[in-house]
Amino acid sequence: MSKFKTITLQDLANELNVSKVTISKALRDHPDIAPETKRKIKQLAAKRGYTPNLMARNLAARQTFTLGLVTPKIAHSFFARVIETFYNCAFEQGYEVVLMVSQEEEQRQIKHLQTLMSMKVDGILISVAQNTRDLTIFEEIKKRNIPLVFFDRIVPDLGFSTVSADDYKGGLLAVQQAFKAGYRHLAHVAGSFTTQIGRERLRGFKDGLKKFDLPFVEEWVVESGYSEQAGYRAAQKLLNQMQLPEVIFGVTFPATLGILTALQENGLKVPQDMDLIAFGDSQFNRFLKPAITCIDQPTENLAQSAFNLLMDTIKNKEEFAIQNQVIPVKLKEYDTCRSK
Repeated sequence: MSKFKTITLQDLANELNVSKVTISKALRDHPDIAPETKRKIKQLAAKRGYTPNLMARNLAARQTFTLGLVTPKIAHSFFARVIETFYNCAFEQGYEVVLMVSQEEEQRQIKHLQTLMSMKVDGILISVAQNTRDLTIFEEIKKRNIPLVFFDRIVPDLGFSTVSADDYKGGLLAVQQAFKAGYRHLAHVAGSFTTQIGRERLRGFKDGLKKFDLPFVEEWVVESGYSEQAGYRAAQKLLNQMQLPEVIFGVTFPATLGILTALQENGLKVPQDMDLIAFGDSQFNRFLKPAITCIDQPTENLAQSAFNLLMDTIKNKEEFAIQNQVIPVKLKEYDTCRSK
């Protein structure tokens, strides 16, 4: 049986009569190395079948070059785009990503975080499950000095940096657009009040009603979740009431799709009989009939900002100052809730 010798950096260095450091830098595209030297080294590495010893690299750098990403869902178009952006950013920086999906379950989320801690990932990016109440795991992560950044569904005041859309402004803009469309009776299918985004979008909605001197009807605010099923159930509750609103503001795009389905199943035409506006957009929105006017959050920008913040935290663990970044939102007008 033939034995294959593992090619090392030193083997490549000996063959080209250069230092091992030069070989290492060239393979990492370090700017110190001339392009022609890089070409020769990479060509030889490919010819000899060299593969880097990741364990040795990690030990030398005292890093695993692995990041943890925890999301509540994976099918939601917002999170799918976040995952894609985060993976691309990590790849460009030489990191691998371990993806964990909590499925909106707090206990599963805790287990995922414990697993990532045991894997000694270099940092964690997380959007929390909607029923998150036990914050002990985050205190443990803080105690171990593991870099962590909350995004979208953030938990403030825990000593970690956060990146989120301007949820409050989104609620205000939704009411403003409904007012411009001529509506005076507004309902809100809200998110979970245990989450920051649910509370902030509702706060913006309420302040918007005050700003335009519109009535607040408590029964027209239905706490739900963020999925299509949650939006559907909340809409059914609204439709069972004696007095109906003119327009419904959905807390997320998937929830608004659920609302749309409920309205259509009950024989209501959108926007003729009841109108809709959503927080969040989807790449499929413009193909809908009707396409839903929405408060758009720049997803890729949010994901890129969260990644950059995590990288800064990893590189400057000791002196990095906590940041709370808020990404601006904007109105995108489609077929529903159109200005008059």
